[in-house]
Amino acid sequence: MKKSFVNILLLTGILCVAGCQSLDHFFQKPTVTFNSIKIKDMSIQDATAVFYFDVSNPNIVGGTLSHLTYDLAVNQKSVARGAVDKGLHIPAKGFKTVELPVSINYFDIIDSLSDIATTKEIAYDLTGTVNLMGFNLPYHTSGNFPLPELPDIIVKKINVNNLSWMGAALDVVLELENNNSFGVNLNGLEYNIAVGGKSLINGKSQNGTPIPQSGKTTMNIPLDVNFIRLGKSAFDLLSRKSSEYKINGEMIFEVPGGEKRFPFSNAGNVLLIK
Repeated sequence: MKKSFVNILLLTGILCVAGCQSLDHFFQKPTVTFNSIKIKDMSIQDATAVFYFDVSNPNIVGGTLSHLTYDLAVNQKSVARGAVDKGLHIPAKGFKTVELPVSINYFDIIDSLSDIATTKEIAYDLTGTVNLMGFNLPYHTSGNFPLPELPDIIVKKINVNNLSWMGAALDVVLELENNNSFGVNLNGLEYNIAVGGKSLINGKSQNGTPIPQSGKTTMNIPLDVNFIRLGKSAFDLLSRKSSEYKINGEMIFEVPGGEKRFPFSNAGNVLLIK
C-alpha cells in the first residue's frame, strides 16, 4: 500500500513538472522481446499457436499493458489478425511474460492439398504492437511451426482363401500408421490397389477409422476374384508367396462445412498368405 502511494506521488510530481510537455521526456520507452512459441491442442485440422513475449518496464513506476494487436502471416499470406485486451500490470523496473494465443486452421493455410503430405514445417511471420504507458511498442518475429502428419497407409498382407482354378476369396489388410502425438480419425478412404502390376481392387470405405496417437490400426477389405474374368495370370500371381504392390487414392476427413481430401500413394512388397 505504501509503495503504491509513493509511486502515485512520484507520478503526480512528474506530471506537475511536465506541464504541457510530452511524457516521452520523463518516461523511458518499455521494450518487447520475443521469447518463444508453443503449439497446443494440435489436431490433424487445427492447433493453437501460443507466442510468448517479455515486456520490460525500465521506469520507476509500474504501468498497465492495456492491449496488443497482432497480424499472423503464413507463407506470406495473412491468416489471423486482431487485438487482445490484457489489463496486465508491468511492475516498475521489472518485466512480465505476455501470452498471445492464435488459432490456426491448417486446411485453410495450406496452398496445395499435397503440401501437407510432403511438408513438415511451415513459415510464419508475426507483427503487431503492445500498448503500455502511452507507448505503442512494435514487435516482430518469424520462424517455422510444425504441420501435422497424414497417416501412412501400406498393404500389410493379403490373405488368399479358397484358392481354386475358378477364383479366390481375398482379405486385403491395410495398415494405417499415425506418427502424431494425437489421435486421428479418418472418415473415409478411396483406394486403388495393384498387385504384380495388375489392378486388383478399387473402392471406397466410408466407415470412420480412428488411429491412436503414435500408433497403428488395420483396415480389412474383402474381395472375390474371378480367374475366368481376369485370366490365368491372376491365378499365377496369387499362387506366389509375395508380390510387389502399389496403392494410391485419397484420405477423407470431415471438417465444418464439408470434407477435405488428401491424396496418398505407397508401394512395396506384400505377403500372400494362404
